[in-house]
Amino acid sequence: MPVRIEFDVDLNRPVPVDAFAAPVLQAVVLGWLDDAAAGLGKIVHEPGQPRPVAISPLHCEEHAATFQVTVLADWLIEPLLDGIWRAARLLHLGSATGTVRDVSLVSSASWQELMSPPPAGFSGVALRLASPTAHQLLGPFRRSVVLPDPVLYVTGWQGRWNLWCDVPVDDAVLDLVRERMVVSAFDGRVESVSLTNERLFKGCVGTVEFAVLRPHEAEPSVLWQLCSLFRFAAYCGTGVETMRGMGQTELHRLRQAASGVRPQARRTK
Repeated sequence: MPVRIEFDVDLNRPVPVDAFAAPVLQAVVLGWLDDAAAGLGKIVHEPGQPRPVAISPLHCEEHAATFQVTVLADWLIEPLLDGIWRAARLLHLGSATGTVRDVSLVSSASWQELMSPPPAGFSGVALRLASPTAHQLLGPFRRSVVLPDPVLYVTGWQGRWNLWCDVPVDDAVLDLVRERMVVSAFDGRVESVSLTNERLFKGCVGTVEFAVLRPHEAEPSVLWQLCSLFRFAAYCGTGVETMRGMGQTELHRLRQAASGVRPQARRTK
């Protein structure tokens, strides 16, 4: 059951602009897991696998800050909560020091809730990319895709879902996305974020809408699974570096085709 936990932090002074919060938050969360079970943090951060934990950016206001941790794997929830109370809850952010003051559950969703039926006339989704979002392509060179791509997005969500949910999402969903899903609206930009003093991350932020072409012709069970992945995206995030605050994804709404109107692909000569 994916859960989102919020941490309230008291700061002894405002966080310097050049403080790199992302690696600090990641190290603290992995440390909490190690305090609960030796080596657990290393397992969670194993290279080459989707992360079962997503961490938001640190949001600061003078002497207070908040951040959120989303846990996707059921077996990690208890160790994380246990580790939090076992360990020192200090954050060292440049010249500032933060102390975790309060921990609260802000949202959760059972797998059954995520798999609830799509709305009548379901035809796509509207998302907000709340922090820079990008995907990395395989190959001899380091290449990133920063603009929204429905195939990359849904492939990533499906991979994470199938790792932690006992009811897998079929590959037929990816076939539908390749054949029928398009970017129908986009209002965003590319932003650069310094994750460390040696690493500049570029990703897309803004709003994007994906539409299914002629959804009335698609297999209902496939649309149902696709809708489940859209709900899941709000927990798992999108793309790479989700443990460093990137890829934070918000579900604005599940799109519904207008009554009597069936979205169609444009034909070109």
